[in-house]
Parts: sequence; C-alpha cells; structure tokens
Amino acid sequence: QPATVDQFTALLPPAALQQLRTRTDLEFDPACRETWLPEDEVTLDLHLKNIPRLLVKVFEINTENVHRSTGRQVNTDLDLDGLVANRESSQDYDSPPLQRVRRTFKFPELNGKRGVWIIEFIGGGKSSRALVRKGRLTVLPIQTGAGTRLTILDEKTAPVPTAYALLGSQRFPADAQGHVLLPFST
Repeated sequence: QPATVDQFTALLPPAALQQLRTRTDLEFDPACRETWLPEDEVTLDLHLKNIPRLLVKVFEINTENVHRSTGRQVNTDLDLDGLVANRESSQDYDSPPLQRVRRTFKFPELNGKRGVWIIEFIGGGKSSRALVRKGRLTVLPIQTGAGTRLTILDEKTAPVPTAYALLGSQRFPADAQGHVLLPFST
C-alpha cells in the first residue's frame, strides 16, 4: 500500500514542514530545450509549487537591434522594460501547497517561424525566463582576393540568400548562393 502525504509529513519537524509548505517553486525542467528547428512545436515543462496564478509573457526579440545596442548575443538577462509582449496569458492553479506539479506549456504561435523569443513566467513572487531559438545560421569565412567571403548556411546547411552581414553601419547583402563579400578597405 502506497504511503500517504500525512505519513511523510509526520516524519518532519514542524519548522521543516512549515518551510516546505510555504516554499515556492517556479523552475524549468532540466531537460528543456533551447534550440528548435523552425518547423518544431515549442513546448516548455515547468515544475510549479505554491503558484496560485501564473502569468506567461512571450516576447519576440529583434536580434539585430540587440546586437547593435549591446554588442552581444541575446540572453535571458535582456532588459524587457518598455517592450510589449506579443502574447500574454494567465492560468490559475489550485494544487495543494505541498505538491510540486510538472506542467507543460505549448506555444503554437511559434510554429513554422524562425527567430528568437524570450518567454517569461511570473507567479508566486518569482520569475523565470526561457530563451527560445528557432533556426540557426552558420557562417563560413573564406579569404579571397577581393576580401572576406562569408557563406551563410541555415540549420540544414542550405545557403541563405536573404542573409546579410553588418559591419559597423554598413550592410552587406548575400548573393543568390548565400555569399556575403566583405571587401578589403583601409
């Protein structure tokens, strides 16, 4: 016969039981992905405890603006103040305070899209963010007589003719084969 919650809680000192009862958890499952193919469905698993109401905000990130203003890759510590979420929803839960529950969240609005999103979960006085990357670009540089030629490939190693490179304030578009030429200059 399986043990009951009461049998386990009776083994704890009152202070430990109270601490366990009031603890709040808002944590991603360790197996959560960070990178998806554009056609993949995005799902995130969270472990929740003592979260009566959970707010979920989805922010699509303009990576070019982030690179220009910060000079670094998009990360979950990105300041989102002033940005409006593309989608915002909330969910109420009535799980017992001692129960930690794994919940799966789906984001169908990201299906078939390429880009970067930050998904923020807020509840119980805590906040956690997920960084979602859909698709990936690889750059292969080759030195030529005319300058550096960059070949831009997608996650399936296909050339990306719509790609471009930014060098300072100059924009260098790719040709039909996904090649960007950065000419030599002084």
